[in-house]
Amino acid sequence: MDSEIIHIISSEYGIDAACVTQTREGIIFSSRHNTNKKYILRPCQDSPERKIFTYAVHAHLNRNGFTGTDSILRTQSGRLCIEFAGKIYICSRIVSGRQCSIENDNDLKDASALLAAMHNSSYGFTAERAACLASEVLPPGSDAHRYVRNDLGRMPDLYAHRYSELKRFSRIASRNRGRFDYEYMAIAEKYCSVANDMCCALSESEYDAISSRYAAEGIVCHRDYTSHNIFLISEGAGSVTCFECSAIDMPLLDMTDLIKRRMRKCGWCSSDADCIINSYSRIRTLSKGETDIIKIVLTFPQKLWRIVNKYYNSRRSWCEKSCLMKLAEIKKESAQIASFIKTF
Repeated sequence: MDSEIIHIISSEYGIDAACVTQTREGIIFSSRHNTNKKYILRPCQDSPERKIFTYAVHAHLNRNGFTGTDSILRTQSGRLCIEFAGKIYICSRIVSGRQCSIENDNDLKDASALLAAMHNSSYGFTAERAACLASEVLPPGSDAHRYVRNDLGRMPDLYAHRYSELKRFSRIASRNRGRFDYEYMAIAEKYCSVANDMCCALSESEYDAISSRYAAEGIVCHRDYTSHNIFLISEGAGSVTCFECSAIDMPLLDMTDLIKRRMRKCGWCSSDADCIINSYSRIRTLSKGETDIIKIVLTFPQKLWRIVNKYYNSRRSWCEKSCLMKLAEIKKESAQIASFIKTF
């Protein structure tokens, strides 16, 4: 089997493979000429078409100097995927470094600085640029624009929809008699009001102007910037992996997610949020309008929306216990979050 894999890697990627190891994730190998470079050939879990935009993001970042990504390798014929043993496979580089721990203060600072460096290198990634890079792996004459994920300008509609869903779930709960329904009804009015206030604040913010600026300048939002996708090497240096959820969108959303992840791990402390923003701002400047939007987005009851959405849009019996536990967590966090928003 190893000899067959080595032959496929050689013929498809032009790499003289060595140290071939089969794991749950895929086939890990290195180059015989440079054993420090490692790669993984893994089954493609989602649509191969989704990898086209991911390739464009990697290519843009790498060509702009940010080489710390799990870049997808193209075959010698220019394709992103190969077929082997009845499955579709994709080959990518394995990054070096140790996995980040968001609970660690020094790692948090380094992860914030690394995020800023990634965002800096993403400048110029407009919809046109993304389509141009995507066309490198598409047959001639293909419409590359259909593969571009551009979510700039959609945030107000997204949160307005989630607010309306919170209200709709409240009406559903009022007609039911389950324990979760009663627990949700007890807090629904309060959190629907919070969600409405957030939507109003977002509409009055500089969101539209900032969104238009990024549409012209070009930017990448990772949208899954979490510990298992951050690998640190030294102060402010490292790699970022798993760009499958990335899009052309406001980079402040990555900041917001990082703040939320730290807060939920270590408590809602405004000094931690300040640390993230300060570490980020040393590398890349945030405008006042952007920091205002970060604060606005943090006020939305995202965790509550996710829980009630899961409960009312699934088979409720099997998830009621876990949903009730998470609802209790939200109630417990309520005072902490309110205090955090006031002091942040």
